[in-house]
Amino acid sequence: YPLPEIEEVSPKVLTQGDEDIELTLKGKNFFPHSYVRFGGSTISTLFLSQERLVATLPSHLARPGTFSVVVINPKPREFPDRENASNSLHLIVKFAKVARQTI
Repeated sequence: YPLPEIEEVSPKVLTQGDEDIELTLKGKNFFPHSYVRFGGSTISTLFLSQERLVATLPSHLARPGTFSVVVINPKPREFPDRENASNSLHLIVKFAKVARQTI
């Protein structure tokens, strides 16, 4: 399999406390067995085409910070020790807004 390449991930900014989030990844060289890693954690991935994947980010992983998003393709048989990882794009998770109480 060739190296995958991510051109865009959306949304780019999330808020802590959101429900499970659907991430759309656009790029090249995606395959039915490609999968997405968010901050090092593998997340559920749906193959739509060689240019588009949809991944579900569980709410418990969406804690405040900046996280890398990477696509992994299956390892080629010729090079079983090589990981087929894409370039990394970043996704930001903001702190949840706290409701202000007025007295």
